[in-house]
Amino acid sequence: MDNRDDGIAIIWVVLAAAFIAALSTVLIFRATSNSDQQLAERRFDTALFVADSGLNAALEQLYLDPDFFNAPTDPGFADESAEKDWVLGEIADMDALGTLDLEPVEGGEYAYVRPEDSEVVYAVGFSPSYADPDVSSRVIKVDYTPDIDNTYVFLPNFGIASGGEVTVGGRGVGGIKGGAHSNEDLKKGNSKTEITGCTSATDD
Repeated sequence: MDNRDDGIAIIWVVLAAAFIAALSTVLIFRATSNSDQQLAERRFDTALFVADSGLNAALEQLYLDPDFFNAPTDPGFADESAEKDWVLGEIADMDALGTLDLEPVEGGEYAYVRPEDSEVVYAVGFSPSYADPDVSSRVIKVDYTPDIDNTYVFLPNFGIASGGEVTVGGRGVGGIKGGAHSNEDLKKGNSKTEITGCTSATDD
């Protein structure tokens, strides 16, 4: 083999090594991208459970103080995207003013927004945390109506999902539609209860 053949052999070795290195980089990049995507999806799902915890807290707050609000009257919205942007904007304003009340739970943090003179409340879940640069957020909207004793009752127009026990009934509420699911027990109250939708529970 002459010097020219040696040179060609060396070139092929260098090219093969460069190809393997490039292929390894692509595989590592794809693995990292897939891992990042899976993490983002998990955080997106977790943010929903965190928001549900915020909903429970908002329900309790409104039960204790039906006149509670922490945001101005909403301006009206062209679509759901604009509505979500407004809610997140109110959260950002509270943060800037130092009035944002974030509650930590497993998987993240939640806050809730109740506009003045409104029969809705919004619960917002953040995962892994509000301040994380890669945070995922979910917003849950709940409709209310004043009851005869000026308290507020939840209108499950889209259903009830609970990580704890759910009792349906006890006082008649008409004109609503929705299903009910509980991760524990689903119980019926003493009065006649009609659910236009499905019911499910992981226990009884």
